[in-house]
Amino acid sequence: MNNKLIAEFMNRTIGGDLRYHTSWDWLMPVVQKCYDLEDEEMNNLGATADISMYLTDVDIQGVYSAVSEFIKKYTITQNQDDE
Repeated sequence: MNNKLIAEFMNRTIGGDLRYHTSWDWLMPVVQKCYDLEDEEMNNLGATADISMYLTDVDIQGVYSAVSEFIKKYTITQNQDDE
């Protein structure tokens, strides 16, 4: 599960019952943050395209996976920018 990864991305305390993988109420603020953070570089990586596709399909597991991949890519690009 990537709940810990997502909680860190959202600056939330890790622990307790993290429900990003089962609750739209938990997951949608993460989706919004992904869209808010998308820049040209992330767009070129197609970082939110999968999120949009799974949202259209109303597939929470797909959105959860796509958000997790976005966070991983975003973290890599931010680390590269810091170097």
